[in-house]
Amino acid sequence: MKSSKYLSRKKSCPLLLVRRVMALAWVIVSAWAPGLAGAPFVSAATDQASPPVTAQAVAAKTAGPSARKPEFSYDVVTVLTTDDRGNKLRMPSGLFFDRNADELYLVNGGEGRLIVYGPDYFPQESLGAGRGLNLPVGGTVDDKGNLYLPQAGNSTNPPRLTILNSAFLPVKEILFDGIPEIDNFSPQEIALGQGGKMYLVGLESKRVLVLGPDGVFLHWFAIPIDKSGDYRPSNQGPPPQTAIIKNVVVDSMGNLFFLSEETSKIYVFNADEHYLFTFGAKGGAEGKMSRPRALAIDEQKRCIYVVDYMRHTVLIYDFTGTFRFEFGGLGWGPGWFNYPVDIVIGRQGQLVVADFFNNRAQVFAVTIPDFPKRPPKLWQMGMEKM
Repeated sequence: MKSSKYLSRKKSCPLLLVRRVMALAWVIVSAWAPGLAGAPFVSAATDQASPPVTAQAVAAKTAGPSARKPEFSYDVVTVLTTDDRGNKLRMPSGLFFDRNADELYLVNGGEGRLIVYGPDYFPQESLGAGRGLNLPVGGTVDDKGNLYLPQAGNSTNPPRLTILNSAFLPVKEILFDGIPEIDNFSPQEIALGQGGKMYLVGLESKRVLVLGPDGVFLHWFAIPIDKSGDYRPSNQGPPPQTAIIKNVVVDSMGNLFFLSEETSKIYVFNADEHYLFTFGAKGGAEGKMSRPRALAIDEQKRCIYVVDYMRHTVLIYDFTGTFRFEFGGLGWGPGWFNYPVDIVIGRQGQLVVADFFNNRAQVFAVTIPDFPKRPPKLWQMGMEKM
């Protein structure tokens, strides 16, 4: 018997027609129901009681006195508040996107389930213990539609990496027994590098676990830094410390982006793990990062988004690592955030943010100016093999 996942992708399947009809009904209802389909978000204040500031005004302020025309804007496309069973989301903690199937995956942290949203952001189905998922914390999808799902451990299940195929059937489960110095490693995030390498970020870990495409241990990856958090090449002597990595993302060129919540910096390496450059600055003011949790790369708009947990904002950088804009603020209406924890690029370049304590995910349409292309010297040349 074929799974519902397989059936949902057959254009002639009645189930797909039913889902589309339900999705249309949902869109009509949400046009009248507050909180489902959001109005354009126009505030970038950090205090909801403060007078609202338009996105255009923030863009002009950020770009300098010469900016008079609205270069930057964002609208709330929709707000995801329920799962496939009609239950309200509880503490959504992770997001990833399948570009081939045009599907969004959301980790519903309060329920320990993975929810699948279709191209129209209508919840299609969810995965849980029946698919071997007990404590999913993140994930990614490869070109074949296989899902790579890190899972935290508990009293009955060890930390592990679960791989499902596009029909949500088990392919492999990778345990970490026997890996050198694996003690207390709990996987949280995963990215797939060139050649199928798997980069696994652990909870409060100073090392990234690198596995081969077959799941075999390759090596540990660490980023040496000085006391200010700047990258310090190993040939300059023993580093005083190693950066704690929170998130990892890989772009289409295979470049690796490692985000440190501890230093509020993003360290960029090429596909061969050669250091390229670092950007980001710590602080609580505009353009600074207090506790960044995740990043997303938009190659069409040539920008990098970073979500900040403590400042309740999304920061936008160009491909040189220069800060350009930010939006958000602490609040509860559409467009506001209440401790956001993850961010991903969805269909047609839309931005999806996991709004943790608001128990929802918000979808934004973002318009930005024409940012510069990748600087070749920064993106194609490495300084050192780690």
